[in-house]
Amino acid sequence: MLCRQRKTRCDRKRLSCSFCGKNSFECQFVTSRKAPGVRAGCVSELERRITVRLENEFQEFKEQSRLLTGSTARNDPAISAPLVEPKVVATETLGRCDSTAFSSISGKQLREYRNLSPSHLARFCEVWFEKYHLWFPVLHQPTTLDSCRRLIEQPHLP
Repeated sequence: MLCRQRKTRCDRKRLSCSFCGKNSFECQFVTSRKAPGVRAGCVSELERRITVRLENEFQEFKEQSRLLTGSTARNDPAISAPLVEPKVVATETLGRCDSTAFSSISGKQLREYRNLSPSHLARFCEVWFEKYHLWFPVLHQPTTLDSCRRLIEQPHLP
């Protein structure tokens, strides 16, 4: 056991310190110790590597996005416009909408959706909550699933 590992203070006298000499222990102590914690510059190096990697991934994403959208982005101002905070866009969009915006759905189209088979309806709900709900949590899952269940059980109700 090293003297410095004990809670007893070592006076570092050579060949044997006072404590080890009194107690007939073999006196050993570490002359150089590493400073605790990470080495100098490690955090800044890690930050630099992360920044470079993120910038590279962003450039790759931008390139892929440009290739996928092709000429569509140049023609569509909504796609080529700079990003805006979603809450601001949602508030502006909702402010421009009126209740007649959804009245263009004809009765025939509405009937087509009401005539979905129960298995399709259940599958649509399942897919929504598996794939999209994490990114767009706009539906309350228990309420939506309960409504779907009731619609499947009693399809004739509005």
